[in-house]
Amino acid sequence: MILVLSILASVLVWSLLYGFKFAIVLITSIFIHEFGHFYWMGKEGIKNKDMFFMPPFGAVARAKEPWTSYGAELRIALAGPTAGLLSVLLFYSLWLVHPNDIFLASIFVACIINLYNLTLPIAILDGGRVVKSV
Repeated sequence: MILVLSILASVLVWSLLYGFKFAIVLITSIFIHEFGHFYWMGKEGIKNKDMFFMPPFGAVARAKEPWTSYGAELRIALAGPTAGLLSVLLFYSLWLVHPNDIFLASIFVACIINLYNLTLPIAILDGGRVVKSV
């Protein structure tokens, strides 16, 4: 329930800031990225977890128990950007079927989200988790 409410709040905030189309693109890209972390936490045996959006900052997939190992933390950190590639492929496929500028912009937004998360070695972002676990 918190996830759904936080998604609706994010769509509202981002719609007011940049328009509805951009809000949907951004929320979809962030959701797919964070779901990658959330899904992989389950694969690593983490059962107590949740996911929610924090408008206008983004979203968090949170483990409520310790990582099982540094290797698990590394795999979970990389799962977000890996899943994020799916949003790039989704938007690219939509652009192939219906060549519209919104889908090209969507590809760019999804790439930026994943690169930003992975390349910055900040503790709460994926890059920081990768550096810490390595």
